[in-house]
Amino acid sequence: MGSRCSKRFAQDRAAQVDLRQGLLTAKSFYTDNETYDAVATDLTDLEPTLVFDAAVGNADKTTIGFTGSETDLVMVKQSKSGKFFCIAETVSAGTTYKSGDAVTDVDTVAKCDGASW
Repeated sequence: MGSRCSKRFAQDRAAQVDLRQGLLTAKSFYTDNETYDAVATDLTDLEPTLVFDAAVGNADKTTIGFTGSETDLVMVKQSKSGKFFCIAETVSAGTTYKSGDAVTDVDTVAKCDGASW
């Protein structure tokens, strides 16, 4: 039982690490362009070790789904355990995190405003 929990924890942590790296990539894009409104190839060019898709609903175990505007960004990824995680950034409010059982639980900046992972 313990090793199953450890494996799920490691899988969840890996998705969170990918999202943090994705956020750093998006912030780099923002610094250069003064907007989070990017296409997937923009972010992939900056961080080729991650797979980005410019549709939050396409987030899965291998892809970070994202949507950005001039001032807001939300990124979602599914852990290999099946849980979905999001990270959101707004120019006015900073960074927020949340998790959920379905992509629709965490697919907008407002829904990604949770206590933590």
